[in-house]
Amino acid sequence: MEKKILRAAIIGCGAIAGVHAQAIEAMESGALEAVCDSDPARAKAFAESHGCRWHGTPEELFANLKECKRFAKKVMVMELGYGFTLK
Repeated sequence: MEKKILRAAIIGCGAIAGVHAQAIEAMESGALEAVCDSDPARAKAFAESHGCRWHGTPEELFANLKECKRFAKKVMVMELGYGFTLK
Protein backbone atom coordinates (compact mmCIF):
# COMPACT_ATOMS: atom_id res chain seq x y z
CA MET A 1 0.00 0.00 0.00
CA GLU A 2 1.33 3.39 -0.99
CA LYS A 3 2.07 5.75 1.88
CA LYS A 4 0.00 8.95 1.73
CA ILE A 5 1.69 12.25 2.51
CA LEU A 6 -0.06 15.27 4.00
CA ARG A 7 1.18 18.20 1.95
CA ALA A 8 0.63 21.44 3.85
CA ALA A 9 0.94 25.17 3.24
CA ILE A 10 1.17 27.98 5.79
CA ILE A 11 -0.42 31.38 5.26
CA GLY A 12 1.47 33.99 7.25
CA CYS A 13 5.12 33.58 8.26
CA GLY A 14 4.96 35.30 11.63
CA ALA A 15 6.09 33.95 15.00
CA ILE A 16 3.64 31.03 15.23
CA ALA A 17 4.42 29.82 11.68
CA GLY A 18 7.64 28.22 12.90
CA VAL A 19 5.70 26.13 15.41
CA HIS A 20 3.31 24.98 12.67
CA ALA A 21 6.21 24.16 10.34
CA GLN A 22 7.95 22.10 13.02
CA ALA A 23 4.75 20.17 13.69
CA ILE A 24 4.25 19.42 9.99
CA GLU A 25 7.89 18.41 9.54
CA ALA A 26 7.78 16.18 12.64
CA MET A 27 4.94 14.13 11.18
CA GLU A 28 6.10 10.92 9.54
CA SER A 29 3.71 11.59 6.68
CA GLY A 30 3.91 15.41 6.64
CA ALA A 31 5.55 17.75 4.14
CA LEU A 32 5.57 21.54 4.07
CA GLU A 33 5.00 22.43 0.41
CA ALA A 34 4.70 26.22 0.44
CA VAL A 35 4.23 29.36 2.50
CA CYS A 36 2.95 32.85 1.78
CA ASP A 37 3.20 36.19 3.51
CA SER A 38 2.39 39.78 2.59
CA ASP A 39 6.07 40.56 3.20
CA PRO A 40 7.92 38.80 0.34
CA ALA A 41 11.29 38.95 2.12
CA ARG A 42 9.84 37.21 5.19
CA ALA A 43 8.11 34.57 3.05
CA LYS A 44 11.30 33.91 1.07
CA ALA A 45 13.49 33.63 4.18
CA PHE A 46 11.00 31.31 5.91
CA ALA A 47 10.66 29.13 2.80
CA GLU A 48 14.42 28.87 2.38
CA SER A 49 14.86 27.79 5.99
CA HIS A 50 12.23 25.05 5.57
CA GLY A 51 13.02 23.93 2.02
CA CYS A 52 9.73 24.86 0.40
CA ARG A 53 8.26 27.32 -2.11
CA TRP A 54 7.02 30.80 -1.17
CA HIS A 55 4.35 33.19 -2.49
CA GLY A 56 3.28 36.75 -1.74
CA THR A 57 -0.47 36.15 -1.57
CA PRO A 58 -2.86 33.30 -0.73
CA GLU A 59 -4.19 33.49 -4.30
CA GLU A 60 -0.71 32.80 -5.70
CA LEU A 61 -0.20 29.99 -3.22
CA PHE A 62 -3.46 28.23 -4.11
CA ALA A 63 -2.91 28.73 -7.84
CA ASN A 64 0.38 26.86 -7.52
CA LEU A 65 -0.72 23.97 -5.30
CA LYS A 66 -1.51 21.42 -7.97
CA GLU A 67 -3.01 18.81 -5.67
CA CYS A 68 -5.12 21.15 -3.53
CA LYS A 69 -8.77 20.31 -3.99
CA ARG A 70 -11.38 23.07 -4.27
CA PHE A 71 -13.20 22.08 -1.05
CA ALA A 72 -9.93 22.17 0.88
CA LYS A 73 -9.30 25.69 -0.39
CA LYS A 74 -12.70 26.81 0.86
CA VAL A 75 -12.25 25.25 4.29
CA MET A 76 -8.81 26.79 4.78
CA VAL A 77 -9.96 30.21 3.61
CA MET A 78 -13.03 30.11 5.86
CA GLU A 79 -11.01 29.11 8.93
CA LEU A 80 -8.49 31.86 8.37
CA GLY A 81 -11.13 34.48 7.58
CA TYR A 82 -9.67 35.70 4.31
CA GLY A 83 -12.00 37.79 2.17
CA PHE A 84 -11.12 36.72 -1.36
CA THR A 85 -12.67 34.43 -3.92
CA LEU A 86 -10.83 31.49 -5.39
CA LYS A 87 -11.74 30.39 -8.89
